[in-house]
Amino acid sequence: MEEFKKDLLKVCGKNTAALIIFFVLGGVFLAFGLLMWITAYDPFDAQTDGYATMEVTYVMGPFAELTSDGKDHTEFYIAEDSEGYWSIIATKGETSLPVYGVDVDDTVLDSLPTHTIRGKSTSMPPQAAHYLVDYLSDTGLDITTYNYDEYFGDHYLDTTHTAVENSIVLYVIAAVFTVLGIIIFSAGGNKKKAVKKKIALLEQNGGLQRIYSDFANSPRIFSPKLGVAVSNHFILDYNNTKEGFYVTPLDDITNVFKCNMLNGDPTTTSYIALETADGKRTLVAAHSGKSKDFDQVLNQLKANIHQGGVMTW
Repeated sequence: MEEFKKDLLKVCGKNTAALIIFFVLGGVFLAFGLLMWITAYDPFDAQTDGYATMEVTYVMGPFAELTSDGKDHTEFYIAEDSEGYWSIIATKGETSLPVYGVDVDDTVLDSLPTHTIRGKSTSMPPQAAHYLVDYLSDTGLDITTYNYDEYFGDHYLDTTHTAVENSIVLYVIAAVFTVLGIIIFSAGGNKKKAVKKKIALLEQNGGLQRIYSDFANSPRIFSPKLGVAVSNHFILDYNNTKEGFYVTPLDDITNVFKCNMLNGDPTTTSYIALETADGKRTLVAAHSGKSKDFDQVLNQLKANIHQGGVMTW
């Protein structure tokens, strides 16, 4: 009897595989997050993609603004670095930077401290280039949308897109996979508890002995993949976590067949339909694709109720 109880518990299956998969995925995203965190920042080059830093002395503008959802503002500025070169940067509207007009006195400029900013060097959007040319139209500089890159390069430093922010996103994804793994593993544990409770209840009312005797003296199938156990006179359906499993006497079943209909609609999932004399139908052993277990259980059930042929919907 004790071995039979163990067999009944085995039909629940093990969730260690799902736990390992989700933990591995979580570990992969965590590793990428750490890699992004330690990403090296090169000095900004207005001709090259990649994460970069810039020592900014002052900025002019903004000459353009990008609004997302009416809340998230990204502003484009002309920035002068510590070497006196002009570049384009984009940053959040609330970022604290030394903003001045187009004209800055050299004495004032020499006294300004530098600010280190980080971000991702990326190609200049055409629309931003148009706004840049409009902004500088009164300066006397011969800057057009065709030659602005001679002054500023064709890349800008996007400080709203940093490796650290990417790390945080990856950390969150890693946490989600880890939590999902724990939830699935816990769900498996809860299902086993429900099965143990069902076994104890059947043992108290004497039903377990009758089921055990039938499984001990007839061809039997325990299928964790399909969540069913079958003997000559019973089918145990585990596809109900709360109840543990349902016990259906096969003496009440008049017809059994493969079914690809659910609630009146076609489905790619295959079920084994158990039908009683009054036309009541119960679907068990849900499975997608081909399965030896499915065919074995179906054939065993057909043999047990002496039903020939297979009806496929």
